[in-house]
Order: sequence, then C-alpha cells, then structure tokens
Amino acid sequence: KGAVVLYSVLGDNKDLPKQVTGIPVGRRADVLFFLHTAAWCNEAPFIYRINYEDGTTEEIVVREGQQVLDWWADPVRYSEALGKHGMFIAWQGDNPMRKGVILPGFEWANPHPEKVIKDIDFLANEATGYTAVPVLVAITGAVCRPREGVVVDVIGTAGVRVRLGTTEEDIYYIGTVGCPQDHPYYQKAVEAHRRLVVGQKVQIVDDVVTRNSAGQRVAYVYFQGDIYSLANLVNARIIGDGLGKPGNFEGNSRHRMYLENLGFIAQQKKVGMWAEGGGQ
Repeated sequence: KGAVVLYSVLGDNKDLPKQVTGIPVGRRADVLFFLHTAAWCNEAPFIYRINYEDGTTEEIVVREGQQVLDWWADPVRYSEALGKHGMFIAWQGDNPMRKGVILPGFEWANPHPEKVIKDIDFLANEATGYTAVPVLVAITGAVCRPREGVVVDVIGTAGVRVRLGTTEEDIYYIGTVGCPQDHPYYQKAVEAHRRLVVGQKVQIVDDVVTRNSAGQRVAYVYFQGDIYSLANLVNARIIGDGLGKPGNFEGNSRHRMYLENLGFIAQQKKVGMWAEGGGQ
C-alpha cells in the first residue's frame, strides 16, 4: 500500500516533486472518485488537471472544507459541506500520533463524459505557497448506467412521473425550476410539457446529488437515443421552450452553464413563460 505525496515547505519532504503528471486513465467516465487528504491543509492545497484524449483539459482546484479535509480534522464540523460538495469520509481510524485520523473522498462529476480521459495530473498549489502536504491515495472512475422507462404523467413543468419496470417514480429535472402555478402561462406550459413527454421512452441519468433539499429524486431525463447528446436532454427543452427556468441545481454542475445559457436566450427571445407575465 502506498500514496503519492507532493512537495511542501512545512513537511520534511522538500525533496519530493511539486507535481506528478500523466497518471494514466485511457477511458470514459461519468464520475471520478478521489481518495486524498493533506497535512497542514490550507484553503486550496492542490489541483487536479484532467487531460482528455482530444487535447482539452479541466482543472479542479481542491478546496479545504469542500473537496478535502486535513487528515486531523473533525469531520463533524463539516457535516453540511460533505453532501453539498460531493465529499465523504472514506476511512477513519487512529495512528501512533493521533486518534481520529481521517481519509476523505471526493466525487467529481465529469462535465465531458463523452470524451476519453487520457490521464490526470496531480499538482501542489503554488498559489497557496506550498504550505500543505498533498496526499493522493487512489483514483477510480465510474460510468452511470441510465435507467430506461416511459413517461406516464408530468409534475407541472418541474419533472415527470416515469414507469420504470413495474414501478412508477417521480423524477424532478436537475437545473430546472418549473413554471409557478400562479403564473399566467402555467396551464399552457403544463399542456405543452405533457405533449412533449407523455408516452415517450426516456433514460434517467444521475449526477452527483440525487435528492434535492425536499428529498425528491432529481436527475437528467433524456429522450431515447444518445445520452451524450444535449439535443435529447428534456431538462434543456423545458428551459429552451420557456416552460421553466434555470435553478435547483442542488450542487450538480455537469450541464449548469449550458442550461443557464438556454434560460438567458429564452428570456431574451420572450419564449413561453417569458412572454406572459415576464417569467415571474
């Protein structure tokens, strides 16, 4: 068993590298799981750079209290942050120096699951002075298998009721606030929503957070076909057609920028609810 430990000015490890690059992956992933921690943890102790096969990259600045904790931290102090930012405590135990040592985990939703991840770089953060000791124990990935079903009804314009096998489940759209019931356009919006989805075969795809603050199931809903094509994303059609507006992301960020841009365009074009009542 071992770990990758990087350079720090506070630890007795100034002979260690400031970065380890090219950790091989070579496959697609919907989410990545990192097991990591830091000693003398500062506000942003290290960075991951995700390198895709097409030459593009995504950078993850790992922040204390959000994606990582000091290995001597009390996780109870961060109970709210654990669920909000996709962090969890993977292991807790003792060592000869201290009781209550922890190893946090972090779940990262890949914004480009259709791309092959070539490799990953692990970098100590120069911006915070190399004061922390970054520790990486493991990385693994997962592919979210979509669940297929048929839409049997709508929940206003905020979600759908889907028959999945022999059961029915209410699914609320990630990133979408339904048209309010007191809005002048509400009835028209619901009718348009019903015409759009009822009877359609759909695929349900989760993000990091699968329940909203009210305990309701939230997901991305795709029309039958390619789940990597945003043209099939029902959440986006609701916003783009002015049947709802962006919001209720609940910590999920995979398609946030895309959905917010669609909402801005719909508002500017005065589509649907934006044409009647100004979207209030």
